[in-house]
Amino acid sequence: MKFIKPGTSMVEAMLAIAISAMLAIAIFRAFSNIKDASMMLGKAIDFDMSALILQNQLDKDIAGVFVPFISGPEVNDEKKNSKNKIQSDDQTRVDKSKESDGDDKKPSKDLEGKDKKESVEGSKKSKEDEKDKVKPLEKIFFSEKSDNNIGVLTFISSNPLQVFTAIGKEKIFGKPKPRIVRVYYWLEKSDDVLGAKKLMRGESVDLNYVDPTKKTKNIRAFTIVDGVKELSFEYTYVEVKKEKTTKKIDESIEETEKAKIQKTTMEETTKTQKTFKQTDVWHYDEGKQQKEDLPALPELVAAKIRFINDIGEEQTFDFSFKIYVPEPDVVAPSIKKRMQTAFNFNEIKQELAKRIGPPVRKLNIATNANGVRVVQFAPTNSSGPSERLNSRLKMLDDTLLKSRQSRVNEVKNA
Repeated sequence: MKFIKPGTSMVEAMLAIAISAMLAIAIFRAFSNIKDASMMLGKAIDFDMSALILQNQLDKDIAGVFVPFISGPEVNDEKKNSKNKIQSDDQTRVDKSKESDGDDKKPSKDLEGKDKKESVEGSKKSKEDEKDKVKPLEKIFFSEKSDNNIGVLTFISSNPLQVFTAIGKEKIFGKPKPRIVRVYYWLEKSDDVLGAKKLMRGESVDLNYVDPTKKTKNIRAFTIVDGVKELSFEYTYVEVKKEKTTKKIDESIEETEKAKIQKTTMEETTKTQKTFKQTDVWHYDEGKQQKEDLPALPELVAAKIRFINDIGEEQTFDFSFKIYVPEPDVVAPSIKKRMQTAFNFNEIKQELAKRIGPPVRKLNIATNANGVRVVQFAPTNSSGPSERLNSRLKMLDDTLLKSRQSRVNEVKNA
């Protein structure tokens, strides 16, 4: 009979326990890795995907930011008052004529004809003034804050979501047509995440500024990202300062040296100093005096957004976007000049008159009833520069009126 040594059973038991412990550790390690991977995947779905969507859309919108040289018709209160004044004057004249006639209820025909003529002339003049006078677009690039978050960010962009393409002759689809829209970004209370907000994006074919927080039919809005706790923007622009330096000129110096000193002083005054500045709001408004010498557009837009999910986890992302604009000391005066003269009929007519030349007219010498010889101007029957000017001006008026009417119809149908 063979006996087993008493120590072998203990060794086998210890080996079995060690192997089982190793297997348990491997299983728990795999479970921990799976849990960490699921948490990372959840964060990526909650935060990274939202950040990528926001970065992609902001990059497209801000890349198309520009200052359009388009303006809308100006609604002038003085015109309304003058029109109402003409109507009230007509009514008072009719009332006075009624009182003077006594029993006659109808005013005289001469007075009626005169009143009608004046009212027609006044209406024609008001229509011509409406064509000639236009106002620039306001709040081309505008941003304001609400507490620590952004209130409204709006600008005009040439990269809308909806793009139209023309049908080509050889291919089914041709090149995309250019389209300009006004883009809005603002925050609203979130319905899914407690204590968070959702970022809304809207665009409108109407380039005039409208408050996006008020529900309007012209702005097509949708939720771009949800679960936003904080969102702020910072704008970088270049401030240009001119250094003014003067030099005293001695009277005993000769004229040549004096001219040289004057020339050096002129060169020194044109030297400029450029410094980068940051601001968290952008209140540039065309035609109004600014507290700071802001250009129409910033050069760099930096965004900082902090997301939060259902379990209270947070993550922050930073983005920056470049706006390609001309030199700041050139863009401000050029924009003001172009914006003020956009669709100005009077200046266009003057420019055409300069290019084509003055109208050709003949002189007629006639004798009046008193026997005095009078020189009068008479237009020629030939097709000279005056007729060509009138035909071009008529074509210009028709083209501009059609374009304005198409814009109005597009806004109504949107």
